[in-house]
Amino acid sequence: MTATPADTVTAVLTLANRAHTEAADAGLTDWRDALAAAAGRWKDDVLTVVVAGAQNRGKSRLLNALGGHRDLLPVDADVATGTRVHLEYADTPAVTVTRRDEAGRPVRSVVAADRVAAHVAVDGADRAGVVEVVVGVPRERLRGLRLVDTPGVDGLTLGHRHTTVSALHTADGLLLCVGAQDQPVLRHELEFAAEAAARVPSVAFVLTKIDDSAAWPELLAENRARLATFTAAAVADGRLDAATARRLEQAPWVPVSAALAEAADDLAARGRDARAGTRRERSGLPALTALLGSWSRRRRVARAAAVLTLVEGVARALDDLARDEAAVGSGDDDALARRRAGIDDDLERLRELRRARRRSGIDQQFLGQEAARRARVRMEGHRRAYEIEIAGLHSLRELRRYRERLPEALEGTLTAAWEEIAADTRDLAATGLAEHVRRLGLPPVGLDTGLLDRRPRPDGAVRVTDGPAARGVDVIADGLPSVMMAGSISFASAHLLGLGVGLAFAGPVAVGVAVAGVFLVHKRRLTEAAHTRTALTKGVNDVVGAAAGEMVLTAQQAVATWRSTVDQTVDELLDARRAELEQRRASVAEEHRRDAGRRRDATARAERRAGAVRELTGRVQQLRGALDDRLAAPPTCSVRVRSGTGVVVAETPGARPASPSPTR
Repeated sequence: MTATPADTVTAVLTLANRAHTEAADAGLTDWRDALAAAAGRWKDDVLTVVVAGAQNRGKSRLLNALGGHRDLLPVDADVATGTRVHLEYADTPAVTVTRRDEAGRPVRSVVAADRVAAHVAVDGADRAGVVEVVVGVPRERLRGLRLVDTPGVDGLTLGHRHTTVSALHTADGLLLCVGAQDQPVLRHELEFAAEAAARVPSVAFVLTKIDDSAAWPELLAENRARLATFTAAAVADGRLDAATARRLEQAPWVPVSAALAEAADDLAARGRDARAGTRRERSGLPALTALLGSWSRRRRVARAAAVLTLVEGVARALDDLARDEAAVGSGDDDALARRRAGIDDDLERLRELRRARRRSGIDQQFLGQEAARRARVRMEGHRRAYEIEIAGLHSLRELRRYRERLPEALEGTLTAAWEEIAADTRDLAATGLAEHVRRLGLPPVGLDTGLLDRRPRPDGAVRVTDGPAARGVDVIADGLPSVMMAGSISFASAHLLGLGVGLAFAGPVAVGVAVAGVFLVHKRRLTEAAHTRTALTKGVNDVVGAAAGEMVLTAQQAVATWRSTVDQTVDELLDARRAELEQRRASVAEEHRRDAGRRRDATARAERRAGAVRELTGRVQQLRGALDDRLAAPPTCSVRVRSGTGVVVAETPGARPASPSPTR
């Protein structure tokens, strides 16, 4: 019988428990603690999936269907800029709202379920300062899952898009909703999908509202074709790499109907289970739930692979101890001499590691500079995006409306930018410092990621000042050209009408004055619009520039703190390793003077440890192959459409694996 992903992950965790026990018995505290830390991370095993899409694509209604309640989230209102709505499992229903106080600290409060819209909608009465709303419901399909509703990617402001994109940095997957009753997938939706695919490991398209369109299978085929055309063109002009394009083209499309899911819940509530099951199958929700389950298992498999690497380290350390004890138990002076020589070689390698640590530490000094460079590039990109958007506004009415919503949009952009910078800085430092530690042959060192939890803020709130007030009439700049224009038009009108000079100042002069007046008003509006554009651009530059300076400094300080922590931990680990080697050398040097009974004990320990090493190594090799196969396989979600009926059938993967903790 073929092992399931659940069986494989459970086997890895069982093996980790065994390795943890062996490391503790052998006094290998560094490896023991590393395994315990891995167990602690495993307990927080929640799959985070961002649900995104253009406005009115059915995102919120889909989330309500997954949560089993049609009134969980507001359906007709778009999520406000900078606000994230999380839907997740809870033993009892609860809604928690997080705001930032004046110092930027999070302040949480519990609100009534019917007040969600007031805290998250663009026109919500209580949305001021809200950055996150968590809706918890006791729905079993949400267990181990966190669904994140985001503003529409085609929202009115750049802040909407920036907020959605930044959410992807902490996400394990993306569901991009495309409507079945509307036009085919649009270019800006495909561009967002391409940008997102480079940031998350798993992407799927959800074709929503299939109950509103009998021709949705044809639309699905057209969407796939549009996606293939888009990715081919994007790869050809260098906007998309081939690997990401392949992932997008192979991403599953799951047709769903929230309305059918709601009908199924209504039928189930009335005890009509058979009809409810049929309706639920037609809704496509089982297929979507199966896909999310496969993503969750894939994530567990990837984490299990990291645990296996720690088990390998334990096996190597145990093997060294077993060889020492075998030499002691043999009583053979030559064998003892070889072990002492081997330990001496290890001590020399340790001294070389210390030199290598200093050389590698010099390389780590550039991590902070690289983090700062990336932060500046990201902020410059946001600043330039606003500059282009402002330059595209022409009428004074557009500019005034834009100015009204600009502070909130900027606040959303700066919050999103910091989340991206923080995630990028963490990834950069974690990768660089982890490689530094790995080259030294030491177990992983944990970093205090909370250093970047709070967004740095320059003094003062985000404000964008108005343009210069409308000035009075300038006799030279405005009056003289207008008078000359009025005179010219009056004279030309009189000449064309064949009037005498005396009559030129009757009807024709009125025409000239009217046209000149229109010219003066239009010119003044153009001038005010230009001044407003300039003021808006300057305001954005000032706000983004000040925020960028604070963010760059905070990122550099965090990297410097992490480097210092890693250096100190590495020194402590190397000192402990040296003390361990010196103790082993002294022990081996003295063992030949001990009696036969103690040598027999050493031989027994050596045999037992050697057996443990063989078992750990053998199981690691077997499980490594199984995990590699699982990671190479595509997500398990097979969707079959019965022609003409709109029925979606999904092959549901196996149950979730258990999560035992690899602790003693």
